Amino acid sequence: VNKLETKPSTQECIRCGQCNQACPVDLLPQQLYWYAKSEDTDKAMDYNLADCIECRCCDYVCPSHIPLAEYFSFAKALHRKTTEDQYRTDIARERFEFREYRLERNKQERTEMMAAKKEELKKKMANDKVQKDKIAAAMARVKKTKKANDDA
Repeated sequence: VNKLETKPSTQECIRCGQCNQACPVDLLPQQLYWYAKSEDTDKAMDYNLADCIECRCCDYVCPSHIPLAEYFSFAKALHRKTTEDQYRTDIARERFEFREYRLERNKQERTEMMAAKKEELKKKMANDKVQKDKIAAAMARVKKTKKANDDA
């Protein structure tokens, strides 16, 4: 009464080409299969893996009973993941490089600002010394005139 449907066991690809003829999008499922199996998603994408509509026509006609559409689906997901990971890596690298640039720029600005302040302080101290010398000279003149007035 209850019969279990058993799927035929998967065998190696015999390169019969029936999947190529059955593909409604005119892809090369046989070649895509080899790239998907070896996880070479870049090559699979070069062979237009993204155009596969996963209709499973190639699965149906395959005499080796290879689940080609599953391989293609896996390869698409793997490609998406690696692309996303690469994108995230690039963003993280850019953020890190900008952070390093910003820290270096801030350090340089701080160094320049400190040098300017130091120079300004030196000028102010030199100016203060001149002012002190002028005050001391004026005080000496005042003492001289007081002494001269006291003597007279």
